[in-house]
Amino acid sequence: RLGRQQWKVPTNGLQIRCHAEDGRGPVPIETRSPQMPDVTITATTNGPYLVSGPVELLDANGTARELTKNTIALCRCGASTTKPFCDGTHAKIGFHAAETAVPQSTE
Repeated sequence: RLGRQQWKVPTNGLQIRCHAEDGRGPVPIETRSPQMPDVTITATTNGPYLVSGPVELLDANGTARELTKNTIALCRCGASTTKPFCDGTHAKIGFHAAETAVPQSTE
């Protein structure tokens, strides 16, 4: 779960932010309440990150990308031609990812 953190997407400097439950848009980290919307980021086996829930995707300049789905697949292999989104290239190139998060990671 995203919790009280903002995750930086490792592709093209994009960021994911949670939306406030009242629909007023992304909420600064320091003002978020425990009643944050339910956002889940799932690393699939040797595939993309699946991001589910009300999020806003920002590019490196802070410009919002339009999202039409409640769940998006973000490239994790680095080879997608539709970055930051997954296009299935990971299967063609034999991408193998770590199965679990690094235990001592602070990010």
